[in-house]
Amino acid sequence: MNSPAGLSPTLWLCVAVVSVFLYPAEVVCQTHQWKNRYSSCTKQCGEGIQTLQKYCFTTEQIPKPALESFCSGIPIREKDVISCNTFPCGTCERTYTSPSGTITSPHYPDKFSIPRYCRLFITLPPDNRVLLGFSEFVLEGLNLAAFSDLEESTVCLCGTLVQITDQEQNGRSNTYCGTKQTFSWLSDSNSVLLEFVTESSHLFNRFKGHYEAITAKPACFERRDLSEVGKGYVRSPGHPNKYGNGLHCEYVLHADPLHAIALTLLEFQLEPSPDCDLDYLVIEDMYSRRQQKFCGTLGDALWTSDSNEVRLVFHSNAYDPYKGFAILYESEDRAPKGSQIFTEPEGTITSPGYPLVYPPDTSAHYRILADPGRIIVIKFTEFEMEREDSQGQPIPLPRQRRSTLDVLQYEKGGDCDEVDYINIYDKLAGLSDDYCGKLPPFTWFSQSNEVIIRFVSDADENYKGFSADYRTVEKRPASEWELVFRAASVTETEPVRKWQDTSRSYAEWDPNAKSVFKEDSPRTFKPRKVNDWQALQVRKVKIELYKAGKVVAAFHFKNLPTDDIDDWFDCDQLIYASYEDLLHIDCGDLDFSTTDNFAITDNWGSSGMTCNNETARLWLDIQDRIPNPAIPTACPYERSARSVAKFFYSMGREAGLTEKGTNIATADVVTIWIQRDCDQIFTNIPSKVEIESEGYGVSAGYPNNEYCDYYFLNQPYDRFFLHFSEFSLEYDENCSKDYVEIEDLTTGRTDRFCGNQHHPLFTTDGNAAIMRFRTDSYSTFPGWKGEASLEGRNNEDCSSIVTDTSGNLTNADYPLPLTHFRLQGCETLLHGHIAHRVTASFTKVMVDLEDCPELTIIDHVSSTPVVEVSGRILPFSWTSVSNELILWYCASLPYRSYLYYEGNFRATISPSPATCVQYFDAEFPGTFDWPSTSLTTGAENCYIVIRTHPVLNYRIILTIKNLVLKDKDCNSYIKMTDTTTQRSDTTCTTARQPFTWTSDANEVIVQFLSGSSVSVHTVDGYFSSGPRPRLSESQTFTGTQGSFTSPNYPKDYPSNLRMDYLFHGKAHEIVFLNFQELNLELPSTTPVGSPRDKRHLPRHILYKRQAITTTKTACEYDYIEIKDNLDTSRNVKYCGNQLPFSWVSSANEALVTFITDGSVVKKGFKAEYIFQQRPDPTGCGGIYETSSGGFNSPGYPGIYPRNSECTYSILALANQRVRLTFNSFNTESDDTCEKDSVEVTDKLSSKADRYCGNQQTPFSWTSDSNLVFVIFQSDGQRQYGGFTAKYEFEDRPENTVCQYNFDDQSGEIQSPMSSGEYPNLRECNYVVTVESGFGIHLTFVEFNLEGPAPNGECEYDYLQIEDAVSGSSDKLCGIKDPFERVIGTNQVQLIFKSDLIVFYKGFRAVYEQVDLSAPSDCDKDFKTPSGIFTSPNYPANYPNSKECRYRIVVAQDQRVKITFSAFGLESSSNCLFDYVEVSDVGRNNEEKFCGRKVNPFSWSSETNDVMVLFHSNDRTPSTGFNAKYESEALPVQAAVNTGCGNDYNIILRDSTGKMTSPGYPRDYPLNIECKMRIELPDGMLCEITFTDFQLEDYYQGNWCYDYVQLTSIPDGDTVSYCGTMSTPSTWRSKSKSCEILFYSDSVQPAEGYKATYEAVGASPTPTSGPAQTAPPSSACMQDLGGPAGTFTSPNFPNNYPKNVDCVTTITVATGKRVKIVFDKFDVEYEDQCGWDWVQITDLGTNEAIKYCGVYSSGLDYQSTTDAVRVTLHSDNFVPRPGYSAEFTAVP
Repeated sequence: MNSPAGLSPTLWLCVAVVSVFLYPAEVVCQTHQWKNRYSSCTKQCGEGIQTLQKYCFTTEQIPKPALESFCSGIPIREKDVISCNTFPCGTCERTYTSPSGTITSPHYPDKFSIPRYCRLFITLPPDNRVLLGFSEFVLEGLNLAAFSDLEESTVCLCGTLVQITDQEQNGRSNTYCGTKQTFSWLSDSNSVLLEFVTESSHLFNRFKGHYEAITAKPACFERRDLSEVGKGYVRSPGHPNKYGNGLHCEYVLHADPLHAIALTLLEFQLEPSPDCDLDYLVIEDMYSRRQQKFCGTLGDALWTSDSNEVRLVFHSNAYDPYKGFAILYESEDRAPKGSQIFTEPEGTITSPGYPLVYPPDTSAHYRILADPGRIIVIKFTEFEMEREDSQGQPIPLPRQRRSTLDVLQYEKGGDCDEVDYINIYDKLAGLSDDYCGKLPPFTWFSQSNEVIIRFVSDADENYKGFSADYRTVEKRPASEWELVFRAASVTETEPVRKWQDTSRSYAEWDPNAKSVFKEDSPRTFKPRKVNDWQALQVRKVKIELYKAGKVVAAFHFKNLPTDDIDDWFDCDQLIYASYEDLLHIDCGDLDFSTTDNFAITDNWGSSGMTCNNETARLWLDIQDRIPNPAIPTACPYERSARSVAKFFYSMGREAGLTEKGTNIATADVVTIWIQRDCDQIFTNIPSKVEIESEGYGVSAGYPNNEYCDYYFLNQPYDRFFLHFSEFSLEYDENCSKDYVEIEDLTTGRTDRFCGNQHHPLFTTDGNAAIMRFRTDSYSTFPGWKGEASLEGRNNEDCSSIVTDTSGNLTNADYPLPLTHFRLQGCETLLHGHIAHRVTASFTKVMVDLEDCPELTIIDHVSSTPVVEVSGRILPFSWTSVSNELILWYCASLPYRSYLYYEGNFRATISPSPATCVQYFDAEFPGTFDWPSTSLTTGAENCYIVIRTHPVLNYRIILTIKNLVLKDKDCNSYIKMTDTTTQRSDTTCTTARQPFTWTSDANEVIVQFLSGSSVSVHTVDGYFSSGPRPRLSESQTFTGTQGSFTSPNYPKDYPSNLRMDYLFHGKAHEIVFLNFQELNLELPSTTPVGSPRDKRHLPRHILYKRQAITTTKTACEYDYIEIKDNLDTSRNVKYCGNQLPFSWVSSANEALVTFITDGSVVKKGFKAEYIFQQRPDPTGCGGIYETSSGGFNSPGYPGIYPRNSECTYSILALANQRVRLTFNSFNTESDDTCEKDSVEVTDKLSSKADRYCGNQQTPFSWTSDSNLVFVIFQSDGQRQYGGFTAKYEFEDRPENTVCQYNFDDQSGEIQSPMSSGEYPNLRECNYVVTVESGFGIHLTFVEFNLEGPAPNGECEYDYLQIEDAVSGSSDKLCGIKDPFERVIGTNQVQLIFKSDLIVFYKGFRAVYEQVDLSAPSDCDKDFKTPSGIFTSPNYPANYPNSKECRYRIVVAQDQRVKITFSAFGLESSSNCLFDYVEVSDVGRNNEEKFCGRKVNPFSWSSETNDVMVLFHSNDRTPSTGFNAKYESEALPVQAAVNTGCGNDYNIILRDSTGKMTSPGYPRDYPLNIECKMRIELPDGMLCEITFTDFQLEDYYQGNWCYDYVQLTSIPDGDTVSYCGTMSTPSTWRSKSKSCEILFYSDSVQPAEGYKATYEAVGASPTPTSGPAQTAPPSSACMQDLGGPAGTFTSPNFPNNYPKNVDCVTTITVATGKRVKIVFDKFDVEYEDQCGWDWVQITDLGTNEAIKYCGVYSSGLDYQSTTDAVRVTLHSDNFVPRPGYSAEFTAVP
């Protein structure tokens, strides 16, 4: 009885016994029962029947028969009649003649046996053979596995058996019985007899098979029966000589069904071809019909059959014979039934039941078969099996885990015999490994092409098992045999001695000494390199004997690393011989002599030269000379020889007999060959092993055409660390010539590298790796040397090896601090490519570990901690010396520790050559230069890494001097990069003047790139370090210009503050700082150093200014300090209240430090910075800061030189100004001073004058502020005496007045500092005078001043327009849209005044002279309720320079509605050229229209009196307009609602109403939220129209700072608006209720909004929605990334929409730049790109550039950082097709 799967036999027996007693339970309390049986079958075949025979018995312990009536009520379950013997009659004698068919035992599949003798004949046509295959074979018989000493034919004679006989004459016959696995039997003829004998006592006798016809055997045929000889060789014809052409040979190997056949390819060399269709060998399993075809040259490989029979078919064509093959065959036990075979190049293997637990008492067998020339790599992705401790008990899983490891893990090791395990067996290499327990993912690889995995489980402890992926990997091809010794039997007397003499070589210069013919040369050959045995890396050795040029005997040995050549020829190392009998003789019975001769014999040499014994045998005997034949002990076969060296061998397939010399002959030539390779296998190394390329340290370097593989395999918990101390190979860009390639076999991660590398490293993820070394046939280099070390793997969830080129770094449990305990700590290994260095940058670090070391950064090349970090550290970076950097920290108990960090890492390409790199610690100042010993001129790329320890919180300060770069095309450059912030600067031109570079954090990389020119480049550098603030207390400014303020400006700055502002320009720039306001705590009035009395602090005086008193006071409380980073002697401090002032640096960097104490706070400061080209220092110019002094033109009092440019910077204190006096002045004179001139400029106020010619008398010039530039320029023509000047400083008045007079017919007027914001306390008068009789037309393009006072008057900052003739005056302030004023006289005065407190952008206006004398012929007055008016000449073009006024007055209770049915005017931004302006007379609500309107539009007044003004300029006329007007009733004036304060969330139910922001039209308050709701009757919608809209104009992404939010209720449809909106703009709700929310933040106020609402019927939403500058809608926004992509404007190639702002943000990889190419570009044009435009902003520098118009030949742009924003803006007129563009990431 067989037990069901999963139940032990004992348990199954228990179940069976219980079931016997359960069955009668159905008749409990019954006294009788049925006991039934069936009668015999009515027929022995042909379908008989059996009848049920029923018997009634009692239920007593011993049942007794009873009458059937007692059982009549008991049911009977059996059928009354059943069929039997259904098989047909006549199946015992059968004949098969078809080409294929199925054969079975009689009555198959019936198991019942009837005694008989049956015969099955299979007869096929004469040109065929019979192949039998048995898929099932179950006969009663002896279990041969239990009686290995018996043969099957012996035990089957008298029992049940199957005998198969080949019917040809003397045909073979085999007898089989018992139970067999599938097996095959191939005949030699076309007829086979199968005889089947059974006995009556035996059951379960049956078989099933199939047969098929295969072609008859060829003439070249061999059959080997392995049941007679267990092993032997299959050789190609003529082997070891070349095979012939046109061969077709077959070899059949047959074993008994219990065995498989293993074939080992010892030597294999056939003609190669891609498809193996020329010469080939096919190996085929005759049952499974699995076959493989081989050709070319193969190394050692294995091929194991699936069954008991193999056929080898060898074919050669008519060309190019090769040496052929020698294959060792052996029989071995068959794999267990149910074994899985894997023949694909890759696949997955799992344990039984996986992923559920495997069953107990189970075994599984897996075979992986790869092609020859490949090895097998198995990666176990999951491994969890039973494991015992030293006491033999399973280790229980911990109840409470403290570590984040999934379960307790065990290292491999110890004994797996008593537990569940797997065994991995490499058949050819004979290597076996056992694994058990729970293991991390690990890898195992074979050394050959076949592997067996055996899984075994016992009765206890079932686990999940394993899952493994396998793949095959190419192995190096077999090397050619190399001749290392040759001797000819001519006159040679000492071949053995010469071979063993390692002190010299022989006849290397004679090529004939290598011949296999003795006639060619009597000389001995042995090369010099044979003497260095170990370096040769010999894998195989063979001895071949030649006679008449053909091999007559051969012996192959596998070699072990050894220094002793005697060990090359050892019986235990023999793997092949020409004599098969050597396979079956134990080495203990053989003598392999290498003393005075080479001899392979038996019974000779151990008992006194008994070679004349009649049983003594010889296979090989190479003697230096023959002994004297007269000596009795001489061997009989030697006695007739002469006294010269002789090479004896056996001529047969077996040994010759020495007594009579039977089969013993002499050869002509003896040769010794080696097959070597440089492959090395390192398994289970204890700690480390040294490795180097062949020839390393030798002047010649490594060999050409080298093909070396180094294999590393250790335990699952190990990893390998490969470190090359020296590395120099041939270089090419793709590393395709000479290279080293390392592959991690666990993850597949691969690095290939070549050239010269500095300490390249490779740390494996797992426990196995392959290193491949390849060279080509050309140049050689020194090679490489290194070591492979063993390291433990960290298997915590927080540990990893990262190979990306960039990424983020965070602590475990991020974004929380370290939360969980990790037993092994946490390790992140950053692995860069060999040619890279790794930079780790940390933006936040906080480490407080109580029980273990700090956060540690380890440079893997040194294996020692280089950085230990604890505490709270400012952002920092660290760049590795090699290509690997390790970040490690222990993960102790969280409640006793705190660890948090975040940052990033990136790979930096290492310089080439790799030695061109230096590392400096800037804590100790030092110098560097180029060229130097390490940074050599002509080197392609050199780095200097300068850094300080992170815990110092220092920054790096570089000073560069004497920079000479002679390549004008920037092929050479110097580049400085802050590795933390990635701020960098590149200088590629000579900089004679020193400049500085200050980092943001602790590390800087200075890169020198030398181009292809031979020019000499030089640089001298100095580095130091200094304290740095936190990044939150520091700002760095680059670019061209910008502004900066104290924190919270214009509100009070905080106490106890330090803030650094670093201004960094390019090497050829200087820094201008313009402080527009400075209002700090007043300085001390006590002497410097006196203690401060906190009880007498000065009051906070807001408007009072206080100049610095340098003699008696000191800025010791709150102050700014301005530092010149190149010249620290120029540092200056300011505090208190200062007039606007300027400062200029001597070089490219300046640092402003703002310090406050803990007491008084004030408004702070506002300033701007400008980077400007540095003056040329060639002998003139300079910075003058003394209170008085002088300067001259170059050469004065002689003539000045030609082509000169000199800049004299005169810098006074903040509260001073400069007075210049030119005592002598004589330059070349011209009307415009464009030749030779002196230009004097006040850098703050922009006051500037240019002088030239001969000034007869001294003259003076006084600045408005404290910084003056005097620039002298001369051209290349005439020379004069130049000038001499002196200067002095004087105090500035509190209010600075500027006066400007304009007398041209047109011009531009602007407030001071129009490029930024106007200064405080400034008064400027602008007088414009034109010709008499003309008027002045003023157009204000920009107008942005401080708003009015609370009383509504312009009292703070304002512009007053005064008609100088009429005396009329108009005072303006606040923010206004562009507007115009026409002055009816020829003179106007504009007075601009600013106060102390705040400042804005100012104003810009243009003026032109207009003719007032010509009366207008188009002015009209209308007083009728309706009417029509048009532009002049309509529908023809209107005239140029025309103004027409149409005044419309209707009844008092009416208003005017004007409808323009046609409208076509010149288009312009803000309608500056031709336009129609409509307004209520006496109201400030004018509205302009221009351009071309496709659809009619209307305008309605607020009063009954309207003025329509038509204006055209002097160019571009158009058709004009056609308009009608009509009067309509004035609407009832509704109250104005704000929704603020008490009205918050007010509900409006009127059908119309008005709304404004709070305080409108003055600026709305900060930090306010107002809300209103409109509720209307059913069927009505809210329509809100904005007539004015000006909110804070900046937004971030999709979020506005100040905004109006409109929401439909209840569907929640919401839209938000901010910035400046074109009005009127309308929004319509989707329901009858809506909500209006207004919000302002705490930063910037604005004028606000004005709007009306009315109830309208439900109709389509108007197409013209509110136009806004920001944010763009989500449909008009996109974020792009990656290496390349494309994008277009909306609707391209159709026109883009009106009133849109579309944003495309492009971000590429860190370190890359964005290149954009527009292949199509068509955007509405305007001179200043003021209408429609595309703006590209570099997000790293905030530098922006605008484009408009049409570019037909393409438009290119390239950023300086890795992110840009492309914005398309369109106004309400003239849309165009837009653009189509593509972007790419470039270096």
